[in-house]
Amino acid sequence: MEIVEVFKCDECGFDNAALDNDGLAASVGSFAKRYRMPLTRFLANEDGNAIVRRRPAPEVWSALEYAAHYRDVIDFYARRIDAILSVDRPQLGGFDIEGEAERGDYNVLDPATVADEIGAASESLHARLATLQPGDWARVGIAIDGTSERDVRNCVSRVSHEGGHHLLDIGRSLRAARDTAKLA
Repeated sequence: MEIVEVFKCDECGFDNAALDNDGLAASVGSFAKRYRMPLTRFLANEDGNAIVRRRPAPEVWSALEYAAHYRDVIDFYARRIDAILSVDRPQLGGFDIEGEAERGDYNVLDPATVADEIGAASESLHARLATLQPGDWARVGIAIDGTSERDVRNCVSRVSHEGGHHLLDIGRSLRAARDTAKLA
C-alpha cells in the first residue's frame, strides 16, 4: 500500500510539501479566526443574512454552506486522526459530502454559530496536533478503498487545504451574491 504524501492544489496554491508538521498544525489553528469575518461582517446597508445564504448558481454552494461543510470536514478528519492514533492501522470510513450537506441543512444555520463551531473545532484539533510526537505523524489508517494508507500528516494536509480552499470559495460566493444584490 502506498501513502499519498504530496498534495498540491493549483487553484488555491496549497502545497503540503512546503509546510513542515508544525506549519500544517498552525495552518489548521488559523482557521478559528479566518472564518468569522466573512460569515459575520457585512457592508453598510447590506442584508448579510441574505448575502451569506445566496447561492451564485443552483449547483454552487453559498458562503454559509461552504463554511458549514468545512466545519464537518474538520470533525471528519479529527475523528480519522484520533482513530489512527488510538488503533493500529484502523479502517477509515468515507465522507458523504452531499449527504452531510442535505442532512445538515447548511443554509438555514446561524452564520455566527457556524463560525464559533469552526473556531472551536480548529482550535481543538490544533491543540491535539501540538501534543504529537514526530512518529505520530507517520501513523497510518487504511482508506475506505482498502488499497491505500492515510497517515496523520495526510489527514492534517487535507484539513489545511480544505480550510484555505473553502475560504476562496466563500469569497467567490460572497462576491457573486453581492453582485446579484446590486442588480436587484
